[in-house]
Amino acid sequence: MIDRKELIEEQLLRKNVRGAIKIVLEQRKLKEKYIRNIVKSLLKEVAIADKIPHASTGINELEKLLKKIIPILQDSYISLTTSEEQRASFSNHIMNAVKNSLLTANTNAEALAEAIEIDVDEDDSPPEFIDIEDDEVEEEEEVPEEEEFATGVEDQGLDKTGRNIAFQTYKQIEQQILDSYGILANEEDRSVFQEYMLINLKLYFEKFEKEMATDVEAPDVEVPEGSEEAVGDDTGEEMGFDDEEEMDFGF
Repeated sequence: MIDRKELIEEQLLRKNVRGAIKIVLEQRKLKEKYIRNIVKSLLKEVAIADKIPHASTGINELEKLLKKIIPILQDSYISLTTSEEQRASFSNHIMNAVKNSLLTANTNAEALAEAIEIDVDEDDSPPEFIDIEDDEVEEEEEVPEEEEFATGVEDQGLDKTGRNIAFQTYKQIEQQILDSYGILANEEDRSVFQEYMLINLKLYFEKFEKEMATDVEAPDVEVPEGSEEAVGDDTGEEMGFDDEEEMDFGF
């Protein structure tokens, strides 16, 4: 039987233990609250940093463009699951098309600038002159759109399925690219936009390919005796085939 003194000591001990636990829990809550406040502060700093624009207007426009077109490119890229050659063809055709589009945009801008400088009112012919020469237009053989799209990489033997998917995908994003590029009038911005556009596309395609990697080593699985797999192996031995002998079925 526990005497009164032992009972009081036990109650006092329990009270002290509960008090100690309460202190530990309160300290833990304070630490958690402190850590949460630090994390929130860091997240706010990151959010503010993300909103700070880049020093180059060309990069800022490119960033907005990539946010729009990268998801579209990724969806098409990862749909090409038959072979790596298809995906390589897709990425090469997309980057080539971007290069061609921006080059054409530069050429058109230069031609427009030159046309403005020309005095269209100048004409060496007198007003009485009647021009009777017919403007003969030679009929050019029509080239399929997909082949025209591949101009610049047509001799590289790239997979045609990858090319066709790239062609269809590029039609969805081409105007967005030209609109973003067309906003820029500063030569430095245009140059930076073009250079970093191609670099980022290459890096994103490499990223997509790594994410699609499927080189996973198959686990070793023991085949129970009497199973269909084991029976199949025995059948092969009964038919006279060695394990290391290559079987030619004439395919």
